[in-house]
Amino acid sequence: MSTSKVHDRFRNLLKTEFQIKKLGKPKHILVVHVKFEKNEISLSQRQFIEDIVRAFSFHKGNKVYTPMEPHSTPRKFLESEDENL
Repeated sequence: MSTSKVHDRFRNLLKTEFQIKKLGKPKHILVVHVKFEKNEISLSQRQFIEDIVRAFSFHKGNKVYTPMEPHSTPRKFLESEDENL
């Protein structure tokens, strides 16, 4: 299937749910990057995720510790949970 046919099919599917205008091939729909290639359409939110990571300083590698008994293993933790049921 050619790229233009893939684009047309994608646009027609969107039309079934949304009121849209034909403005050419979309590059972004909301925060989703749209890329048309041979027989596929790629959707990516990479830029949006990177913006969120920077906005909340996740890129600084701030560590968050989860409290747990010293020297416990996942198995011991699960066994102790079963005892409380």
